[in-house]
Amino acid sequence: MMRVLPSWRIVMVVALTLGYMVLGVTLGGGSLVLAYYSSQSEDPYYHMLYLFFIVAGTVVVVGFLPGGSYAIPDGERVEPQEQRQFFGLVNGVASRTGQRMPDEIYLVFDHVNAFIFHSGGILRGKRILCVSLPLFHLLTVSQLQGIVAHEFGHLDRGNIRIGAWIHLIQSGLRRTINMLGPDRDPKSRVLRMVRLPFVLYSRLVLYMTVPMFRIQELAADRLAAETVGSYTYGEALRIVHQNCQAFDAYVIDSLLPMLGRGYLPPVMEGYARYLEFTGRKYDEPARKPDDVHPPFAERLAAIADLPAIEAENNLPASSILNNGAELQVRLLRTLLPEDGPKDFTPVSWYEAGQLVIIPDWKRRCSRERLALRDVTLGSLRSTVAAADKFDLFAAAFGLALYREGWQLDHEPGYLRLRRGDFKINPHDLVEEMRSPEFTEDAWREMLTKFGLDAGTLLTG
Repeated sequence: MMRVLPSWRIVMVVALTLGYMVLGVTLGGGSLVLAYYSSQSEDPYYHMLYLFFIVAGTVVVVGFLPGGSYAIPDGERVEPQEQRQFFGLVNGVASRTGQRMPDEIYLVFDHVNAFIFHSGGILRGKRILCVSLPLFHLLTVSQLQGIVAHEFGHLDRGNIRIGAWIHLIQSGLRRTINMLGPDRDPKSRVLRMVRLPFVLYSRLVLYMTVPMFRIQELAADRLAAETVGSYTYGEALRIVHQNCQAFDAYVIDSLLPMLGRGYLPPVMEGYARYLEFTGRKYDEPARKPDDVHPPFAERLAAIADLPAIEAENNLPASSILNNGAELQVRLLRTLLPEDGPKDFTPVSWYEAGQLVIIPDWKRRCSRERLALRDVTLGSLRSTVAAADKFDLFAAAFGLALYREGWQLDHEPGYLRLRRGDFKINPHDLVEEMRSPEFTEDAWREMLTKFGLDAGTLLTG
């Protein structure tokens, strides 16, 4: 398989660094020099030029300084005496791949992912491995070994040091671009002229480095497949690929609202229900031009010629964690702001709906009571069509149904108000009202069918 030679990688990084420095010194230093000469004139026109050049030069020089190294994510550092089996797994994979152990290992909760990076300096930094807790619930022990082996593949031939250096350049470019103003802000139209070279250079950096990183990803895939077998690693890849975006959506849509109110429903059970109720498929997540991971099919093809090898351990990866429930609670706290709940009350998903959804609707409607003033069920369709507070009217409509005796059915990815054989998703119905095809007559007929009084106020 094609691999990037170390000499070419070094040449590329040196060339990109020199270009970055030339760009910053030329535009930043040049602007400050022009600001100095403009300040020597008494002409008011030159005073305006002075202000422009001093602002542009200062922003470029400050933003041009290389950004910091990768920040350690919110999570929990794992010590060998606390998680002996997990450390044994990582140590075993390190030995089989010919790498030394990471300096630090963290468990995190966000995303279905594992990653390794270099922090605290290019030459004397630390190797830090992060593994997300959801992986332990989705993978077997052997599959988790494959994922860890893939991360050790990034240590080969100085890959993470090169990645860390490219990160410094990219973060400096992003900071400069952001400081020089947004794309469509008319007030920053002049500064956009200074901003343009940095935008173009940022695209050049992506154009030159993304193919290199994708080749490195494929090389790491092959190392992982050689370590645990192509079938075991291929299955691990498939599971991560199918769950990475779905789990993020579940956490944002269903789990965080409950945690923010201090309630803890069954996390992984809720995720299984979320997939069942939403019916969403994430077989091919959306890709971006700067995505360093090759397409899933390409990654499978890269390991297809390697032997399958029988899996060593098909037990759930969660079986190697000590005190998994307590660990999960501590990691879930990292998803919340500092002033968020410190303790959680265990509840079922049904109870969570009663304890969180209805109170949230009440708070929202009370806070924005003026926007709901005089709005009735009968006038809801016309009001929604002319307003932009979609979520508010959906909450008010749901609360009105609840007050009328409808029962709330709530599961992750599923919310309905039910009475008899009738089931209504207030968000879906309010969104449907915004369509020109949803007529006033149709809404009146619907109210009659549901046994609802058109004169009922949304505010109760």
